[in-house]
Amino acid sequence: MATIGFIGLGVMGQPMAEHLVRAGHEVTVHNRSPGPVRALVEAGAKAGASAAEVADGADVVITIVPDSPDVEAVVLGEQGVLETARQGLLLIDMSTIRPDTARKVAEAAEARGVRFLDAPVSGGQVGAVEATLSIMVGGRAEDFQAALPVLEVLGRTVVHVGPVGSGQTVKAANQLIVAGVIELVSEAIVLLEAHGVDMAPAIEVLAGGLAAARYSGVAIPVTALVAQMLVSLRSLGRGSLDHSAILTLIEDLSGRGGPRPPDQRRS
Repeated sequence: MATIGFIGLGVMGQPMAEHLVRAGHEVTVHNRSPGPVRALVEAGAKAGASAAEVADGADVVITIVPDSPDVEAVVLGEQGVLETARQGLLLIDMSTIRPDTARKVAEAAEARGVRFLDAPVSGGQVGAVEATLSIMVGGRAEDFQAALPVLEVLGRTVVHVGPVGSGQTVKAANQLIVAGVIELVSEAIVLLEAHGVDMAPAIEVLAGGLAAARYSGVAIPVTALVAQMLVSLRSLGRGSLDHSAILTLIEDLSGRGGPRPPDQRRS
């Protein structure tokens, strides 16, 4: 069993860290807010006061934080992972960040003798809770093999997709497909509603054809259009919503939107 440092106990990170504790690993956790740390300590983990403390003596450190600047802060910053990381430490970043940030962190890690993998995940909170995540891993093949026993505790599909940064690139491609599919389905739903179609059986039929719709979703023109729609949604005050907010914009454009809750109106 490995000695693991785990940094970032959000809706994804907390259940992931719990799985590692239950699997018998010695886990030390760190998070900006103390509540999730207390919950993990009750589950059998140890608490670390900083990213540096979590990394001190660890075999593996996992980070899953909101964005690129957060990864740079907890790894490269003051009291960061690299301050105390021993040579040979395996650092696995499971955040969703820019590929160039992954490569920057990897270069800094390599200079300290630390092995680095970018390993973003797909599957959402449910996948994290049920340990059924899809994990896309970029880095050296030998480092991937070393990380595999740990990653298999967290996900059902764990795939090495290339050198450092490849995991983030594959995740970005996946997000493009998801956005395209949601937009196409939104158009279909509004069309069905406009013609008074019985929605339950119609949606069942559409669900059977989603595999074909995914191929439409990867077309660059569709992707560009979806990006413009997301910008429009932010300007309408709907930026805090997930991709399903595209449906509200299609309804508006079709004159079928009706009044919106306060956080969806133009500010």
